[in-house]
Formats: sequence, structure tokens, C-alpha cells
Amino acid sequence: MVMKSIRSFFIFLLLLYFSITSFHKSKLEIKPVRMVSNEELLTQRSWRLVSYGHDFNGNGLIDLAEEQVSNCEADNEYFFLSGGSGVVDEKSIICEGVEPRNSFKWSFVNQQTELDFDFGISKIIKLTEDSLVLGDRNNIPGKLIVIYKHY
Repeated sequence: MVMKSIRSFFIFLLLLYFSITSFHKSKLEIKPVRMVSNEELLTQRSWRLVSYGHDFNGNGLIDLAEEQVSNCEADNEYFFLSGGSGVVDEKSIICEGVEPRNSFKWSFVNQQTELDFDFGISKIIKLTEDSLVLGDRNNIPGKLIVIYKHY
């Protein structure tokens, strides 16, 4: 009987040891995190303009009364291509006086905190896997905010 309880106790200790070590191993496994560059975030997929306007009340958002996106802009698809070129496809509703497909140039400036376009420089407020938010370089009342999401 003593042998049987020693054996049971030994089996219990082995099981306890294996459960602790397997739990400990799984907690210690470090999965490599792949750093994604700003250029990759910008160029990986096309973008859609979801909002833009002047933030007159200074809350950092484009409120309904400040919204300026027209129907002909809302369906556009923006492609930022590697190397600093880009294309805007007007899609089904083409804005008056605009070609169905337009190209543009872009580049990162100021340690990749701003985007330089043909028409001017915009501050990058946010650039993630899912959204791009641009704004005026100056923190002035009524600053322009432009918000893109992936198409």
C-alpha cells in the first residue's frame, strides 16, 4: 500500500512538473514583431476619403456641420504607390471638371511626420493599418482635417 501511494505521489509530481514547465514555456515564447514602415502602411492597399473639413470648434474631429466630402469624392479610390507616385480613380461618380483618373506625387518629409504633395505639405496626424488622418501643419482654429480609410 505504501508503494502504491509513493508511486501515485511520484506520478502526481511528474504531472505537476510537466504542466508547470509547459505553461512556463508558452509564456516565455517570444513571437517576433514585424515592424511596418510608414511607406508600407501608406502603400499596402488603396484608400477611400471618408471625411474632410475645417475643425472650427477645435475638438480635433470633423463634426457633421464641418463635413465637406461630396458624393463625387466619397467613392474615389486613392493609390499611394511605392517610390512617391500615386493615382486617384474617380469611380462611378465623377466630379465636374475632373478627369476619371489623376496622378499625383508624394513624399515623406520632416522625419516622416508629414506628407509633401504637389499642392502642399500635410501633417500626418495618424497612420495605421486602417486609417490615414492628415491635417494642417499649423495648429490654428479651423484647421483642415482629412480622413482616409482602406477601400
